[in-house]
Amino acid sequence: MGKRSSILCINFETMKIFNAFFLFVITTSCVESQERVEDQVMDCLYATYDDGGKAFREALIDHETDLITENVLADGSGKSYRVIFENVVKTGDFLSTPITNSFSERIMELGQPDLVRFQECEDAIVEPNNPNTKRKQLGKVLDSIMSLRDMNPSLVANGILSVLDESDFEMDYYKMMIYFTLDNVLDKGSGIARSLPSLEEQEASYDASNALEIQIDETNKLFLYDEEIELSKLKGKIIDYVKENPSEPVLRISNHRLTSYGFYITVQNEVIAAKNAIRDEGALTLYGKPMEQLSDSLQREVKKRYPIHLEEGEME
Repeated sequence: MGKRSSILCINFETMKIFNAFFLFVITTSCVESQERVEDQVMDCLYATYDDGGKAFREALIDHETDLITENVLADGSGKSYRVIFENVVKTGDFLSTPITNSFSERIMELGQPDLVRFQECEDAIVEPNNPNTKRKQLGKVLDSIMSLRDMNPSLVANGILSVLDESDFEMDYYKMMIYFTLDNVLDKGSGIARSLPSLEEQEASYDASNALEIQIDETNKLFLYDEEIELSKLKGKIIDYVKENPSEPVLRISNHRLTSYGFYITVQNEVIAAKNAIRDEGALTLYGKPMEQLSDSLQREVKKRYPIHLEEGEME
């Protein structure tokens, strides 16, 4: 197989299945328990099937066996699961070998679970009212992947590794979530390509010779044109740059593969905030209203009058 490109592709049909069918297992309950909540959630899920979850458990085992056979996993240990994501951080790509079988399709063949029964079961679960539980933290990571559509593999992996340890990867709940995640970020048959989220659809071609260089190093330090700056100043710097280059501003974001997931998202939020501020000011100038109050056609006109291109890559 030839060298793969470096753009991360999300399988959105699989993502729809994931959203519609299993997003409910990330939902939160409200009180405490001695037993791991993740195990209780899986017990509730298994109970929604007529066979008590027997086929679902077998699907988890079969999928793990496939991953071992295809050399994605060395074995079924939690350490082997962590190694997958540690290698992503090092290489910037998800897998060197595409996964043949889809876990999502495997589960869909089992039929629709009884969601009402699941909800009644989950309502009886006692979970700490703590926003920093692992289940909630992982949910935030996966929500970010879904909302941003495309994601740098190293950042995805860093986000998952920041939440889960080896013992977590040995639990059915987190194995299930990882299998769905791999389904959603892998384009079966061609592996993964790497790309950061774009702010919007861009023009086919533009001049990037005067791009604003935004860099994040392996220690999460932020730079503009190789000069370190504070995060709080980034939005203003971007706005100043766009005003100085109104015809074709280009923002080029480069990150090290060890850049933390959380800090990258924080930087990107500042970029988006700057873009929104620029477009709102333009909308007020042109039409006397902010962007959100304009029709779709007028919003397109503002975006055309105030173009902002986004590029990205890795720091050397």
